[in-house]
Amino acid sequence: MKRGAKLGVLVAALAVLLGAWGLINYLTTQKEAADAALEITDDDIDLAVGEYDDVTALSWTYGDETVNLTYDADAEEWVNADDETCPIDQTAVEALITAVSSTCASQEVTDVEDFEQYGLDEPTLTVEASTADNTVSYAVGSISLTGEYYVRVDGGTSVYTESGLLAGAFQVQIDDLLQLESTPEDVASVLSLTVETDVTSYTVEYVEDASDIYYTNAYTWFLTELDGVDYTAAAETVSEEAEETEEVEASEETEEAEDETETISVTTGITALDADSAAALYELVSGVSFLSCETWNAEDLSEYGLDDPQGVATLTYLDSEGETQTFTLEFGDYTSGYVYVRLAGSNMVYLADGSTLDGLMYPDWASMTPLTLTPLDWDTVTTIAVTLDGTDTYEIERTYTIEMVEVEAEKDEESEETDESEETDAEESETELVETQVNIYTIGDRSLDANEMDMWLDDVYALTAASLADTEEGRSEVMTLTFQRDSDIWQEVTVTFWKYSSTQYLCQLNGDTYYLVSSSTVDGLYDDIWEILTAEEDAEVEVETEVDAETES
Repeated sequence: MKRGAKLGVLVAALAVLLGAWGLINYLTTQKEAADAALEITDDDIDLAVGEYDDVTALSWTYGDETVNLTYDADAEEWVNADDETCPIDQTAVEALITAVSSTCASQEVTDVEDFEQYGLDEPTLTVEASTADNTVSYAVGSISLTGEYYVRVDGGTSVYTESGLLAGAFQVQIDDLLQLESTPEDVASVLSLTVETDVTSYTVEYVEDASDIYYTNAYTWFLTELDGVDYTAAAETVSEEAEETEEVEASEETEEAEDETETISVTTGITALDADSAAALYELVSGVSFLSCETWNAEDLSEYGLDDPQGVATLTYLDSEGETQTFTLEFGDYTSGYVYVRLAGSNMVYLADGSTLDGLMYPDWASMTPLTLTPLDWDTVTTIAVTLDGTDTYEIERTYTIEMVEVEAEKDEESEETDESEETDAEESETELVETQVNIYTIGDRSLDANEMDMWLDDVYALTAASLADTEEGRSEVMTLTFQRDSDIWQEVTVTFWKYSSTQYLCQLNGDTYYLVSSSTVDGLYDDIWEILTAEEDAEVEVETEVDAETES
């Protein structure tokens, strides 16, 4: 590029920079001139409409919306003067009243002719406040160099700088002042969640004592109804059939009665749920978050799909007073990732995140299944059948006796203090007799080591899967445990293990759900029960060997 051309470019660039600097300098000068015209006062200038309790009306325009509030002395509340059906958050109004009853200015410019430099030719906010005998209007303009707002009062020729109290309070619209309906806050404990949608219906329920509906009391949350099938009713039916059968057996000890006993269903179809998973499900309702209020008085619910909701969820819970409460949400149409929702019977329509309804409509029951497999109440178990390697089965009978066992007596605090103060050469611990259940395990006429069996059953109780399995194809069978229970329902609980991989076994519970379990855990159960089962046989062989040796000698 030639020197002349380069020089032309530089001159043009310099002109642009000088022009920009000139514009900034002009605007800054105008701002400084406006600020310089302000008169500094020793005391703040009172701009308030009156006392807090005397304010009776508020009107303001912010953005493209005007809001008019009046105080209803009879109802002792603030109402929307344009629509008295609009629910107003009385607490939110307090900030507005505080602003107009306490606003003041720190500086004043008098005899202003050009309001544009203060942003007051087109104010961003106008406010009018009234008491019984006074009305004051405020126009709020731009921000001064000191960070305060320029304010014009009653259309006068003075401009004031105000801290921003008015702007901070009144930069709101009617939607920001709505008294939204409350979601459950005083929830001491949740009892149940019932959901009905276009694709599914179900009830999950808290059951403190599940002995009448399930094979264990270790779980408290259950899927008790799914798509019209009431599993609790099924449990009651099974129980009634069992009672009828017992009556038949008692009165007619016949083979027919025995056959009827064998055909009683041992399961109820009810499904236990992991407590955390159940909580995550019902918290979609108890913890629902409304993103906005679409209308406070819907005249046509069909506009939102709420005339015929695609989902209804009812939460039943106990409050802190122990009273039973219900809370019902109705879900309408989806809209741009959100969903319309209302409280049952309300005309207020809200927007909630669409994932709320998604979670209620498509629960993943499989992922909510507890991974603890056999937390049985051993007092209900009468027989334990152990099948090893798919061939040898050992029937272990379980009974118990109540014995008086001598245990160390518990000392109260006073006796402990006395013992500490007395010096003795030998300490003798006091004992007491306590009724204790002693378990007995037998195979035919042979007794098994009760302590070892108790510990083994503790390990079985704690047996936990790593995850659900997405396959039903295992290899050779390793072990099957079948527990016969003295119960009207779930009289038999079965868990089977197959070889699957180098670190995991495939497990099936009650002929239904498949899991993956650590192979080392199962191998430990296998080895321990084999040692228990063969301990006495090994001892007998050892004795016979010793006898034979003595005979030969």
